[in-house]
Amino acid sequence: NSDSAITVGGQHALFPSTLMKARINTYGRAGALIQQVFWEKLALTVAGEVDFMDINETPKIGLSIAFRL
Repeated sequence: NSDSAITVGGQHALFPSTLMKARINTYGRAGALIQQVFWEKLALTVAGEVDFMDINETPKIGLSIAFRL
């Protein structure tokens, strides 16, 4: 399968410790995340993805916690 998609996205830092990202492609898949950094050592990320072309597919959501040394 050699299908190609065009993806457009962007990111914005609301505050120095808060990052938002979003993207959408030509197949109708959209994703977004919000990342918050605490005390420069701990990052909490909430991300999600939805497929607008397939209404039977369940949207995905995830949570990530990362410790930086």
